[in-house]
Amino acid sequence: MTTDFAHLHVHTEYSLLDGFSRTKKLVQQAKELGMSHLAITDHGAMYGAIEFYKACKAGGINPIIGVEAYLTEEMADHSKRYKDDYHHLLLLAKNNTGYYNLLKLTTIAHTEGWHLRPRIDKAALEKHAEGLVVTSSCLSGEIPKMLLAGQVDEAYQTARWYRDVFGPENFYLEIQEHHGTFDDGQPSPQGQLNQLLYTMHRDLQIPLLATNDLHYVEADDASSHDVLLCVQTGKQLDSPKRMKFDSNAYYLKSPEEMARLFPDLPEALLNSVRIAEQCSIDPLAYKAKLPAYTIPPQYGSQEEYIYDLCLAGIKERFGEVTEPIKSRLDYEFNMIAQKGFISYFLIEWDFVNYARSRGIRCSARGSAAGSLLAYSLGITNVDPLRYTLLFERFFNTERADMPDIDMDFPDDRREEVIEYVSRTYGADRVAQMVTFNTMAAKASVKDAARVMGRQEVGDRITRLIPTGPKVTLQGSLDGVRELGDLYRQNPEAQELIDQALKLEGAVRSTGVHAAGVLIANEPLERFVPLQLRDPKDPSQGRVTQYEQSHLEELGLIKFDFLGLSNLTILDNALTFIKQARGEDLVLEKVPLDPVDDNEEQNAKRQKAFELLARGETTGIFQLEGAKMTEYIKQLKPTCVEDVMAMIALYRPGPMDSIPDFIAAKHGRKKVTYLDPRLKEWLEESYGIIVYQDQVLLIAVHLAGFSWGKVNKFRKALSKKIMHEVE
Repeated sequence: MTTDFAHLHVHTEYSLLDGFSRTKKLVQQAKELGMSHLAITDHGAMYGAIEFYKACKAGGINPIIGVEAYLTEEMADHSKRYKDDYHHLLLLAKNNTGYYNLLKLTTIAHTEGWHLRPRIDKAALEKHAEGLVVTSSCLSGEIPKMLLAGQVDEAYQTARWYRDVFGPENFYLEIQEHHGTFDDGQPSPQGQLNQLLYTMHRDLQIPLLATNDLHYVEADDASSHDVLLCVQTGKQLDSPKRMKFDSNAYYLKSPEEMARLFPDLPEALLNSVRIAEQCSIDPLAYKAKLPAYTIPPQYGSQEEYIYDLCLAGIKERFGEVTEPIKSRLDYEFNMIAQKGFISYFLIEWDFVNYARSRGIRCSARGSAAGSLLAYSLGITNVDPLRYTLLFERFFNTERADMPDIDMDFPDDRREEVIEYVSRTYGADRVAQMVTFNTMAAKASVKDAARVMGRQEVGDRITRLIPTGPKVTLQGSLDGVRELGDLYRQNPEAQELIDQALKLEGAVRSTGVHAAGVLIANEPLERFVPLQLRDPKDPSQGRVTQYEQSHLEELGLIKFDFLGLSNLTILDNALTFIKQARGEDLVLEKVPLDPVDDNEEQNAKRQKAFELLARGETTGIFQLEGAKMTEYIKQLKPTCVEDVMAMIALYRPGPMDSIPDFIAAKHGRKKVTYLDPRLKEWLEESYGIIVYQDQVLLIAVHLAGFSWGKVNKFRKALSKKIMHEVE
């Protein structure tokens, strides 16, 4: 007879340094073992929920989203420590209401309830109980602790509370069996607890639920999981009295293995499937929107207001609104309005305007420089008409993804602007984005070496691993002969590397995205679980628990606030000039071209280019590297376009064209074109393709690409995805 079973107590790698289950492997193994349902219940957080949901859907598995929460008596009480302070409590979302309550409870735990762990109390639980299934959890649960301590009456009273709050159909007594034995030879009390839970089940008619406290996928992963625990606790494998699991049975067991554990309790096994079949959620169903920017009362709409701002900006930038300028503005405005992004530009304009009004220097980078509308609003400071920058690279109707504007602020004043946004739109509607720090090749070797007490051989291995962002341990083994020889000839090194290969890529900790800030029209906890950026200082704001790749699917749009030390250096330089010379310089008003009848200004401009030609580039953003300095000296730039071209060329691939560019500028090489029509777009760069904008123009006008297709072509080209390019 085939046994039906669903794993509902599952820790993935997002139970940081405690779970060793990789999502894809977990889902694949569940499918191979014939299971149709699978849960995720990480410790106190929901970091992996969306990734898990998508992987399950793709793999034909019904995903159940849950969390193993930390339950405390009173969230405001910070007097207790660790296990004296909390119990484990398993929560599963039955429906979307339950999922949104999980988001709320997880946010409460990390913001209001944080004390060493993210905690909730029964007051919060009762308030957000709808749509949730709850179990008595593992040995660390509240009811199990009471039963094992002989507090039977209190345990029964507590069980009745859960049954009353969640409903008799939504509360289960959780039984497990891992056949654990402690270091002193004493058996785990789980068997004793199961007997007590069975008695409670019989007395109170509360159904039983069989689970396995899953922390890794296969039985063979137990040793790697033990290494991971040592990484978490800073211990070595041979450390006495260290934290370790009491058996090697905390893996994804097959339904048949679970049936052999509980041969007399088939209902407890079937209840896992009954619960799973009731659970159906869609975490991507409810979408966020941008907040509606508040406009002055004399304007009838946001469109009317922003257009008025644009016209005023154009008069300030160009002196008058000519027909070509107005035509370009109307083209951009209509496209942006059609896509419903007027609010986005108003929000961007608002915080940029705030920054400049407070003397905070800011500058946009990237494709937004192609927008005349952004230039007229003061969001960007580069004239797209003068430099023939393409609006369609930044924004076009065929583009499926949301374009964004990267704003640079001085690194010592960036937080001021984020705080302004938080005050303006509400602290509960503004958050930064989480990132996950994973174990790279060298880090995994170092961690494994420390835990195994083999630092000397570990140091030898790490010295042989190349440095770089995409370096893998397996790639290093295959590509570095000395490392491969060491692996084959030294058993200690082989064992260490094998262990490191299993650790590599595992999530080690969380971080904060360097730039991204989300702004929503509703409290963010309705879309994503949140945590404090710094639990010791709540004033530093909140961070999402879902990473960037999932947030746009929830309708959340990020605004990029980058902290740039070079802008701080510029401000300091202006301060020094003021102090030393009494001059008030406004960088935005320094002319880039020669000025008629202003020999003094033209002489200063000439000196600036002569300084670059001498190679005095130290401290100059993007020009100070040794090789770049050498090229700048050869180029001897005479205009800002020369500098722009050199920065664009100084990257793998285009770098090969730098000698030709320099030779053409100085007349040592004749400028030629593969097709005479190319002269229209390549004349300023001496026949050499320097900018992505030139690639786009050529693809549109010569190859007949649409703007949507050419944007995909640009992305594939920049990421070297050659099969898409071809």
